Amino acid sequence: TPWKISINGEQYVHENIRRVSMDKFYEIVTGHTTAFKELCEVLPTVLDDVIETFEKGTVENTVFNELGAISPNLLKSLYLLSFSKYEGFDTLNI
Repeated sequence: TPWKISINGEQYVHENIRRVSMDKFYEIVTGHTTAFKELCEVLPTVLDDVIETFEKGTVENTVFNELGAISPNLLKSLYLLSFSKYEGFDTLNI
């Protein structure tokens, strides 16, 4: 079924436009069922590498401090909360 969208109150439908979840999009593009999950598993390492290249101590981020106090593995908690029904996330390994 085509995805129906509204722009400025006017409804549009196009036969070639579909709505898919991110995990299914990555599966279509790569042909691999758990491609999005695998990307999310390596993303923390990439982010750590990028963050290390920036100077530390310029501005304190209280949001991360507060969230870190709630859960030591913040990224995994956010992933599971956001993508709990996505393919392969029941075995997320980060």
